[in-house]
Amino acid sequence: MGNLTPHFSLDNAGLLLYHSHAMSQSAIRNLQPAIGLNRYATWWVIVVGVLFALPSLDDGLVSDDYGLIEESRIATAQDVWRALTEPGLNGLFRPVPRLLLGLNWAAGRLDPVGYHLINTVLHVGSAVLLYRALVGLVPSPSVSLVAALLFASHFVHVEPVYWVAARTELVATFFVLAAVWGVLQPAGRWSVQTATFACFVAALLSNEMAVTFPLVVAGVRVAQTPGPLVDRLRRGVQSCIPYVAVLVLYGLIRVQVGATLPGTSPVFGFSLHPGLIVRNVEQYALQMVVPVRTILDLRGPGMYGTVTDAVRSRPDETRVFIALIVGAAVLLVVGKKALLLGGRPARLGLAFAGMTALPFLVMEGTGQRYLYLPSAGFVVAVAGVLHGIAGRMNHPQAGGRILSWATGVVVVCSLGLAAEQDRWWERAGRECQTVIRRVAERSVALPPGVPLYVFHLPRRIHGAYVFHNGFDAAMRLSGLTHARRVVDGDRARERGERMPPEAQGYEYGVDR
Repeated sequence: MGNLTPHFSLDNAGLLLYHSHAMSQSAIRNLQPAIGLNRYATWWVIVVGVLFALPSLDDGLVSDDYGLIEESRIATAQDVWRALTEPGLNGLFRPVPRLLLGLNWAAGRLDPVGYHLINTVLHVGSAVLLYRALVGLVPSPSVSLVAALLFASHFVHVEPVYWVAARTELVATFFVLAAVWGVLQPAGRWSVQTATFACFVAALLSNEMAVTFPLVVAGVRVAQTPGPLVDRLRRGVQSCIPYVAVLVLYGLIRVQVGATLPGTSPVFGFSLHPGLIVRNVEQYALQMVVPVRTILDLRGPGMYGTVTDAVRSRPDETRVFIALIVGAAVLLVVGKKALLLGGRPARLGLAFAGMTALPFLVMEGTGQRYLYLPSAGFVVAVAGVLHGIAGRMNHPQAGGRILSWATGVVVVCSLGLAAEQDRWWERAGRECQTVIRRVAERSVALPPGVPLYVFHLPRRIHGAYVFHNGFDAAMRLSGLTHARRVVDGDRARERGERMPPEAQGYEYGVDR
């Protein structure tokens, strides 16, 4: 299975992949450095990543984007210091993406192109880093390239890439993969080790999910170390100790700045209930394999929200138990088959996906953006399985063609699915601008000082957010209301806030 090395090319029809040849395992290892630095392979990853993110460049800003941009604005050095020393919205301490949003604001205010462009760069960079890291970890260069192409185009990445508010996932993943690449470099290079620790710290300061990185380091060392299992485990534990020390320091910093800790967040609920964990494993696995959001969007505008609410609810325990048991049995059978077909890449990929998904397995609620980093392990496993199937062919050239065409078909289909989902994000952005304009027209007609409470705002268009949150911040940032207070009335009611007697109410949409 490790003797196929397909080469990739492009013609007028799109992605075509041609000839392969047999070579020994030792020959593959000798060619790894040259192939890993092959600029054409890297460019393929870049091209596919850009094609995936390209539709988002003309999308607008939506929902939580406005609230995060408002708190991230940089006008003075004090704003930078505040981002580094104070928690942000909902008590989350994520200064790195906050500063990036601040730079976006300083460069273009509310022009959405700059925000989406940064997301594109982060996504493409993560795909390239995944490819470079895999070249030094898996025996077959073809697995590295196939996995990177699948990551660059995976349909589950639409939400984190197209939604500016999900940038924290992109930034953290970029730095985690950069740190993984650093861990895989030859020992003794002080500059690389320093950069690796810096990337780990930057990942922690981007998103809390990076706390699993010491586990990843241990797993990498166990996979790299030859010899008895006990010696390999000892090496893994020893390797992750410095990163655990950094993790402890990070925890102390969060306490010092007053950031929320697991179990205290007003937004995220956590539970160690076995049913919740199994349910999360199953739904995340399903979303990795099947374009759930696109399918539900095509079924109807409210279908995705309805199904999401059903998944998050607690229906009859008997039905839940039966569904979980059946799903677990299917996962076990499929997982065992994948490990047999995929070999070492499948084992490494599933281990990485499991370790990086740990924080989300105990989280109540769902979100495709949470799958961004774990999906890097999933695509490695898929690439290993495809490579294993191709390796079972009698002729290496036939196996190479199968692997090449399978990769091309999956990539093209994923790009098509992403473009379909982008239609809803683009429409959501336009709807947000329409809401801001219409509410501003209503607001300026009121007497000075009279607050306006707006009800029945559009919340979602299929799987894309409109004003799920962030309406108040959007009105403040727009500058169209002449300092009048404009409030999301429905959210105010949910918070228990009473509408002042002098305030005016506005039922959005009734006069459209």
